[in-house]
Amino acid sequence: MNKFPEKLIKLREEKEPGKRVDIVSQLMGLGPNTLRGYERGEHEPTISNLLIIAKYYNVSLGYFD
Repeated sequence: MNKFPEKLIKLREEKEPGKRVDIVSQLMGLGPNTLRGYERGEHEPTISNLLIIAKYYNVSLGYFD
């Protein structure tokens, strides 16, 4: 089972409490539908987007394993 969506939601809720997905995605430089899709498990992030997310939240790529 893919845990990426759960981990991504947890990061957003812990590090950006109260911020909507569209605001966080804009701060990351990603489209709101892109980030929503990741959180819903509709699609997997590209390596470049995964790097953007990890850098934004200051976590290693290993966090998402």
